[in-house]
Amino acid sequence: MVARAQLAKGPQLIAARRTAATALSARLRQLPGIIVPPDTPGTNPSWWLYNLLIDEARVGVDADTFCDALNMEGVPAMRQYLNRPLFEEDVIAKRNTFGKSGYPFSAVDYVPQKMEDLPGLSEFFRRQIILAWNSRLTAQHMDGVANAVEKLLRAATPTSQARPSSPREGYLSNPVQNRPS
Repeated sequence: MVARAQLAKGPQLIAARRTAATALSARLRQLPGIIVPPDTPGTNPSWWLYNLLIDEARVGVDADTFCDALNMEGVPAMRQYLNRPLFEEDVIAKRNTFGKSGYPFSAVDYVPQKMEDLPGLSEFFRRQIILAWNSRLTAQHMDGVANAVEKLLRAATPTSQARPSSPREGYLSNPVQNRPS
């Protein structure tokens, strides 16, 4: 009964996360050196977390320093969610599932990923900052986050170096294309 009641709340909770992410992206997208996830047609993310990237050359500090400063400003942020990419975990990389069967990987012609298969992934991880996210975030919270980012950019970037983001700059320098399965 409890699980069913919680499940019924799912669409509202996800909608609240999406509303907050849209509002924050609109603010951060305008800031030099901050790269937010694109609005990709045909997708509708649930926003479990909010990731952004920084252009360290434009911002004037590295991602670790910027993340630490966000935390000092009261914005819960972290540099990584997992210690390594999921495809490097034994359950995937070595197919350690269901005893020795390797299932579900053995059911298809599965080729494990490697870091070298994904150019730009290491760079992405080096530049990303992850914000804590939940369905109770309000417009006031989003303003607080955006204001903190703006404050840190002003403090970290000398005015002579501040410049608008290039229209060609993207969330991923080499977007990963959908591969046939």
